[in-house]
Amino acid sequence: MPNLSPENRIYPHHVFAELCDVARVSSEQHDSLRNGLEWAAREWRSEKDASCHSMTQKKRSELLTFLGTNAGACSEFLKSLPVSIWNDVAAAGSYFCDPLCDPAIRPSSTNPWDDGAAALPYVTMPNIEDGNHEVVSMDVNKIRDALDVISEMAFAAEAVFTKVHSGPQTDFLLRRWIHNMRRVWTDGLGRNFTRRFTDDGKPLSPAAVLCVFAYRHLDPKTPPSLINSEMKKRIAEDRKNTDGKNYHQMSKHSSRG
Repeated sequence: MPNLSPENRIYPHHVFAELCDVARVSSEQHDSLRNGLEWAAREWRSEKDASCHSMTQKKRSELLTFLGTNAGACSEFLKSLPVSIWNDVAAAGSYFCDPLCDPAIRPSSTNPWDDGAAALPYVTMPNIEDGNHEVVSMDVNKIRDALDVISEMAFAAEAVFTKVHSGPQTDFLLRRWIHNMRRVWTDGLGRNFTRRFTDDGKPLSPAAVLCVFAYRHLDPKTPPSLINSEMKKRIAEDRKNTDGKNYHQMSKHSSRG
């Protein structure tokens, strides 16, 4: 991301200078770290603003279930319609709609419509820009596929994001921020994202120190123990992914031998 003017930075100069000092970041890497910190912080604030306008878990669950159920039902309904109904709808479009100006349903151009061919029509949506008429069309089959995807993803979201478990709840804002900070630290600075804390929760490794102090500027109420926990999960996930890649590479080499 481009360098931001001082007045637009989330981390003021004195805060950033302290972060560089406690995390032992060399002056040559200041620009990379500043840009990465600002990017991660803006991602965090954007997601936080969205979550502030969110609804109760119960309402979210209800709406996601409603979306999944009805998107799937609509897809099934489109699949069940006889060709004669689509003929009627397309005929209405031919009689009453201007193909360059009006949305319409139009017959399939690839298959004949008869009792033996269940070819679905196209939905045409004129896109008028700068006086030019461009008709955008979509096969109804693609609309059905899109509805199926919406249904599947809605049920998946309901299963993952709306369940209230006993005990501490997952802080998804912090989890996403740690994920981004790992990228800043490893990809931007070329350093290992290591986690080391004292028994009483004080950060020791430079990456841990940076995460604790930088997140304190975003959310002072989050204890270092939660940051320690999320760093541990992130590092474990990275190690798991690396081990999986190494295993597949070894398997390929052994199969060649």
